Amino acid sequence: MQIDLLRHGETTLSHTLRGHWDDELTEQGWLQMQSTIQQHIVTQADWDVIISSPLLRCRRFAEHLANQLALPMLINEHIKEMYFGDWEGIATQTIYETAPELLANFWQFPTQYHAPKGESLLQFKQRVMHGFDEIYVQMQQHNWNKAL
Repeated sequence: MQIDLLRHGETTLSHTLRGHWDDELTEQGWLQMQSTIQQHIVTQADWDVIISSPLLRCRRFAEHLANQLALPMLINEHIKEMYFGDWEGIATQTIYETAPELLANFWQFPTQYHAPKGESLLQFKQRVMHGFDEIYVQMQQHNWNKAL
């Protein structure tokens, strides 16, 4: 069983900590994703299923690709990005200007510090691992061997 991971392209809120904020891809973001996918379609597009976070920046492209490749698509709530709490939707530059020490600790010691009211790295890991456990079960149930 294999799961290929694809990160979303540029979004309307690039340079912010958006975590669970539901921003969309920019035109450039769509082009970035199409370019990356085209390279894989030419060489190894043998996925059985497309799996996505429910966030628009991921889901819209996943829906497009699933339709293009005539593949089933699953949404998994648990594979969203880290939740940044009070920092959601705030530009990193703004956080740096208002809380430089906290931001520095967050970047340098991510297992010890997290955004105010945000997910810790351990909570994030546990949530995402739960999502991958669900995906594993679904892939077994459907006899799917390869997912994107």
